[in-house]
Amino acid sequence: MIGATSLTKGAILNNVTLEVRAGEVLCVVGPNGAGKSTLLKLLSGEWLPTSGTVARNGKRLSQWPERDRAKVLAVLPQISTLAADFTALEVVLMGRTPHMPGAETPHDRRIAREALAATQSSHLEPQIYTRLSGGEQQSIQLARVVAQIWNCPHANLLLDEPIANLDPAQQHRMLAVAQTLAQQGVAVMIILHDLNLAAQYADRIAILKAGSLTAYGTPSEALTPPSILQNFRLRVSVVPHPTRAVPMVIPE
Repeated sequence: MIGATSLTKGAILNNVTLEVRAGEVLCVVGPNGAGKSTLLKLLSGEWLPTSGTVARNGKRLSQWPERDRAKVLAVLPQISTLAADFTALEVVLMGRTPHMPGAETPHDRRIAREALAATQSSHLEPQIYTRLSGGEQQSIQLARVVAQIWNCPHANLLLDEPIANLDPAQQHRMLAVAQTLAQQGVAVMIILHDLNLAAQYADRIAILKAGSLTAYGTPSEALTPPSILQNFRLRVSVVPHPTRAVPMVIPE
């Protein structure tokens, strides 16, 4: 579990307190400029807060040695750039770097292939990464971070808008992978823009606006017409999903 207490970052975040719990998917939503990516960078340890604390399992994140932290905390950024002609398998193997004393082992290759299978990307294994489509590259990057925390008890996975520019089927596949990892005990946080996808895949939703946490709870608790109007300036109806026990947001 990663917890943020009274987290402030300059003028971007203001006194945000939340938890990313083991076994759950927390979706963070909010309008552009709300501070979502800043929150992720603070929770990952990439940035330090101006004030407040970030802790993993009760220990301040800053006190974790970098290599130890990388074994249990993986981040998929909005954009992953890679120009060299690595194969897809070699890119996924990069996720095993914190666990390797030197060169990769057969054990690391097995895990990389299992991560490819878990993300339905095994068929891409021998292909050159830079020649893949954007959606295929994102699947490989997801496999990379999955390999990074493979079989790590109570690991953390932070995904920053991972479904941007993916087609609907790819979006659901990627979010289903994150949901499966949570069911295996991983604490997952996903930044999303699509409220209906957040409602379908999140156990809890946090809404940020202008750097403040304005709603925090189950999808039904967070995604109400008054909350959406307040945070997104959008009038909506919220109705039951026809086949799942989640709310569905319909703009008026």
